[in-house]
Formats: sequence, C-alpha cells, structure tokens
Amino acid sequence: MAVMERRTTGMVIIGGLIFVVLAGFLAVVQPDARPLALSAALFFGAVAAIAAVERGRHRISPTTNARLMGAASVLFGVGFGAMGVVAWRDPYAFDRAPQAVIVAVAVLGLVFFGVGGVLLIVTGGRPLRWGRRR
Repeated sequence: MAVMERRTTGMVIIGGLIFVVLAGFLAVVQPDARPLALSAALFFGAVAAIAAVERGRHRISPTTNARLMGAASVLFGVGFGAMGVVAWRDPYAFDRAPQAVIVAVAVLGLVFFGVGGVLLIVTGGRPLRWGRRR
C-alpha cells in the first residue's frame, strides 16, 4: 500500500471515529437529538469500518476482505435507513433538503448498501452465476 493510501485511510478512520464520538456527545447533551445522533454514529462508524477494511485488505484473503466489506456495507445501509426514519418522523431534522428527498435518498442507500452488503457476505466477492452451473 502506498504511503498516500495509508495516510488517506488513516485520516478517514480518524475522521469517522471523531464523528462517532461527536454523535455520542450530541446524544448525551441533547436528548431530543438521540435518533439523529444514533443514525450519524451508525453512518460514520460504517465509514471508519470500510476504511479499516480497505487499509488491511493486503493482509487477508480476498474472500474474507469481501465479507468484511459486506458487513461494513450493511452497517452503512442501516445508517442510511436510520436517517430515513429520522427524516420521516421529523420533517425538520434535516434543514437543507425537503423531507421527501432525504427519505428517498435514505431508502436508496438502504437498498443499495444493505442488499449489496448481504450479497457480498453471501458470495464472498465471487460473481453470481445465473442459470446453469458449469
């Protein structure tokens, strides 16, 4: 792994963990924001997990790497789903975009990362073969 890749993944891991800690702090200080803090912690925890798997990919087998990336991807999808639930229940939780846009993006993220992560876990990174087996 090149020095820049190690530095970049290290910074992404640190940044993701900082946001997880900030989400925990927000949950303690502002009890009304606990659902949003939980969804942010899931989302940024998944970011840190994906960077950690990417950083250590040379030390493990490709199948194990794909399954770990799939598990982190499922966590990412759950974070998206949690953000969708927060936006659905509170239309003012995200001030920068309409509620429908946030929910739609959250559902797309949940389906893409959640289902894709499960497929990675099941297949171990090998392509799916539809039809006859050879």
